[in-house]
Amino acid sequence: MPKSDIPRSVAFLPGLVHLAFFIRYALLVPAALVLLAFLGWQFRTNTILGNVFLVDGQHQMFHLTWLSLVAVALAMVEARVTLLNAKDRFPDCPDWDFDGPSFTFAWSAMWITLWLAIGLLIPLVCAWATPYGNTGSAPSLVEIVEHSGLAVLGGVGAAALLLIVASGTARFAIGHQLTAAELLPSDALFRRLVGTRVVAALDGVAAHLLKASTGYAEQVVDDTMHKDDPPIYRLRPGHAQLFFTLLLALVGYATVYFTVKPTNEMVPVLFYVILILIIAGVLLTAAAFCLDLYRLPVPIVLLTAGVLLSLASRNDHYFNMQRRGATSPEPPTLYDVVRQWQPGDDDQNPLALPRSKDGKRTLVVVAAAGGGIQATAWTAKVMTELHRRYGIPFTRSVRLVSGVSGGSVGLMYYLDRYAELTGATSPAATQATIDTINDSARASSLEATAWGIAFYDLVPTILPVRRVWPGLLRDRGSVLEDLWSSRLAHHDASNYTMRRTLHDVEKSGAPIPVFNSTNGSTGARFLWTPIRLIERDNGRICDPEELVQAYPNWDLSVVSAARLSATFSYVAPICRPVFDGEPYPRVPFADGGYAENEGILTVIQALTQLLSHFQTDDEDDQSPPFDRILIVRILPFAGAQPQPRTTYDAQDAALEDQVSSSAWRRALTGPLELLTQVRESSQSERGEWEAAQMQAMLIAEVRRWADRAGRRQAAQTDAADGEHTTMRRWLEPFAVTHNLVRRQKTGEVTPLGSVPESATPTDAHPLRERKHRYQPPLQIASVKFAFTLPGHAGVSHAAKLVFKPTTEEWDDYFTPLSWKMNGRQKQAIDAAWTRIAESHLGNLSPLDEPLFFTAGDEEPSLTLEDLFEHAAN
Repeated sequence: MPKSDIPRSVAFLPGLVHLAFFIRYALLVPAALVLLAFLGWQFRTNTILGNVFLVDGQHQMFHLTWLSLVAVALAMVEARVTLLNAKDRFPDCPDWDFDGPSFTFAWSAMWITLWLAIGLLIPLVCAWATPYGNTGSAPSLVEIVEHSGLAVLGGVGAAALLLIVASGTARFAIGHQLTAAELLPSDALFRRLVGTRVVAALDGVAAHLLKASTGYAEQVVDDTMHKDDPPIYRLRPGHAQLFFTLLLALVGYATVYFTVKPTNEMVPVLFYVILILIIAGVLLTAAAFCLDLYRLPVPIVLLTAGVLLSLASRNDHYFNMQRRGATSPEPPTLYDVVRQWQPGDDDQNPLALPRSKDGKRTLVVVAAAGGGIQATAWTAKVMTELHRRYGIPFTRSVRLVSGVSGGSVGLMYYLDRYAELTGATSPAATQATIDTINDSARASSLEATAWGIAFYDLVPTILPVRRVWPGLLRDRGSVLEDLWSSRLAHHDASNYTMRRTLHDVEKSGAPIPVFNSTNGSTGARFLWTPIRLIERDNGRICDPEELVQAYPNWDLSVVSAARLSATFSYVAPICRPVFDGEPYPRVPFADGGYAENEGILTVIQALTQLLSHFQTDDEDDQSPPFDRILIVRILPFAGAQPQPRTTYDAQDAALEDQVSSSAWRRALTGPLELLTQVRESSQSERGEWEAAQMQAMLIAEVRRWADRAGRRQAAQTDAADGEHTTMRRWLEPFAVTHNLVRRQKTGEVTPLGSVPESATPTDAHPLRERKHRYQPPLQIASVKFAFTLPGHAGVSHAAKLVFKPTTEEWDDYFTPLSWKMNGRQKQAIDAAWTRIAESHLGNLSPLDEPLFFTAGDEEPSLTLEDLFEHAAN
């Protein structure tokens, strides 16, 4: 570079930075699109942002393409108008000439190149990421063109046509005096169009109001005007054109609101994201042009205004409570419901639990953990496949289900069609119901959430109109409820309420639903259930609350209860109840996973208190209407199981490189990622520990009862035979199988062997069974169905480098952390169940796991296969 050019270059850079500062918010949308494209390319479809880039079909690609290009064009127009008027508004603005009479060919070519380069980034990344997520392998260029080429070209054409129409309409309505021909290349097509100045009156009013503020209006100078004539003002070139373009955009926004519903499958998630970016870019650019003159920081001013508007409009989130009918009976306790299952003398009670293959009755209790759509899909898959495998005897044995977050949503779909499952008269009807449940559980909810944010949540954030548009209760959470309701057999959510499920429980033996949520004020668990489930001590903040205890005169829909259990703020907002003016506490409710992510604590508390009712010394008390209890734990994540390493190797180095290279990401999203990690590890560990503690507690009671009956010596004698080894295994906190033995009403605990009735107490062992004139001893076991793919020892979404798969099919697979699944993730749900059903690679399947004792056994031997007959195919 010649020395004479160095000072000119040095002087050029500060001016360029200065001008870039004035248009910083106009550049926000292009910068955000570039960042989103980078995230989509870097993280593909398998992380928390991944499935946002999943595009379903040509229609979604078309709409995404044209809106992305329109967003870039609007940003460039905003920047151009700012630069055209910056010299008049800002005294320190560099004196650069931006007032060219028209676009030159070179400038037009550069504008179009930049427009296409930025505007097509998102569509092209989605065109690559979609088949990658659906198949697991990167598509070739030919495949991308075949799959998305026509849709992208159509979107480019639609965007170009929209810009041409906007140019011509603006020139016709505004006139040449108020337009700047340099905003769009298409403006050159209408340079000779004089226009009618339809908005001339509005222009005069706006210019008169803004005349005192430089940069917005200018005085008209005309040779025909007399010096004594009052001054006439008009908007500076570009402002009216931009306002008119934004008016067209507002019309388009309203059109999308009224024509595109949340259930519309033609519009992708990113469409709404870009729509929000457009609105944010316009507001921030306008605010910066106004406030920069006064040196007021735009973010602080807008944040303050947003807080004030929120306070003025009560911009909170709510859900609707329904008044309980005046004639509705008081909700029963769990013990009251269970007593109705007594088979009776003739064994003809329709509510009685069905008998297993050995003639005994098994109470099945389900705990479904949370984890977004992954938990929803896996819960539905496990429950429907167990029904397919074991039929009505198993399904009618399920009498209590406890769900958290996504697990609650999966149970909601299952309970909605429970009557169809148990009432199906043919294998075809059963298969159709199973397919409907699984399809509903795997269907995306992300588009509806984005729609709710773009319309119901965005406008009240800008304007204090929460009560009038579109109402107090409407937000992304209510949109999510509407979407879920549309997929249910009970389409009318107002009639499908928690109290209504109690009717099904008492009349047909349907499962008692428990949707676990979190009280946002105290952090305590809140149980949305139609009965009085858990007895509690008054005044203890650690005790869980329940619907019938906190709101005895109120009810809510099952969909609302499931949503409150799955209220993770980024998807559904933390919200408060509305009681139609009644003075009830309106505490906020959040996702149940904040308190306990598996639902196992609710199950253990309920069972412990239930058994205590059947373990009294009252001789008139009835025996439990079941012979054993099976706890089915559904875990949507297997959890990482790293192999122990004592030396530093290449794997450690690779892990360190990955961690250090993503330090900025961990600082930004680390808390959220850690929240998801503890759900898969420490919270699951706590579930194991809680189940084991129930086991240990009852075993300890058994030993006390044995001692009280005078059989302490027998227990010590059997210790020499290795029985204490079995006891230690039972008492380990992470035992796979939890088998508990309940005392008899007489206080006796009898052996498991076939002992004659004449046997003396010294012949008995406290953990074995003999025929008893009252009832056999009760056993409790748990079986865990964790999502694990064939060949994987167990891997979470963030533990790729700490496991070694034995098959390449799922080598690059991570479980989703969103409310949208791609094709491969749906296939993984089926593959994980196939691994369980067929015991792939020699792994012990939960279906083959020994659960219960039989007479004479030293160890559990009865499996699910031994308990329930296979359903007829």
